[in-house]
Amino acid sequence: MEERHREILRAQLPYLRKDLRVKYVLPELKKEGIILPAMEEEIMAVPTFEEQVDMLVNLLETRGPHAFKAFVAVIEGTYRHLAEGLRQEDNMGEFEFSIFVILCVSTVRQPTTRELFLLCRNLGAQWEQVLTQLGLTQDDISHAKTTHPDSKLKQIQTGLLNWREKYGVEATVDKLCEGLTSRNVDTTLFQFLKGLL
Repeated sequence: MEERHREILRAQLPYLRKDLRVKYVLPELKKEGIILPAMEEEIMAVPTFEEQVDMLVNLLETRGPHAFKAFVAVIEGTYRHLAEGLRQEDNMGEFEFSIFVILCVSTVRQPTTRELFLLCRNLGAQWEQVLTQLGLTQDDISHAKTTHPDSKLKQIQTGLLNWREKYGVEATVDKLCEGLTSRNVDTTLFQFLKGLL
């Protein structure tokens, strides 16, 4: 399994632990060859639903490159909301740096919601510094954190959307690129953006 899929599963674990009942998805995962019969027995021997989810996620991480997508497909029918949460985070990661091309080619317009969502995956640990550079207060950032305490990705999304709403027409792609470059979001990205601006 790719590292980003492991990270997505870990980020979504609180939601999976809350709603997923493993016994309903194991037969299909076994049919798909993702879970072996011995693994199913091991998971079902665990006493609580939450621990069963933990064990399933740990096993999924070891079951090859197709395990993540197979798991999402299997839970789609019964647990659509969980599948959508996993799929949304996965789709954001597939665009990588291409979003910055979109953002930086035209600098006088506001970034779209889709562009801001795609940007979230690339901000990482520096997201609070970037939002501060863009003009958000510590209260704004705290609001984003308390609104989504279990999802760093959703905290970043909320912060970026709040920035765009707060600054309106002044929340341009140019300002966003300035904020990203001034905080050295990452060395490769910084050089890439410098070439475009």
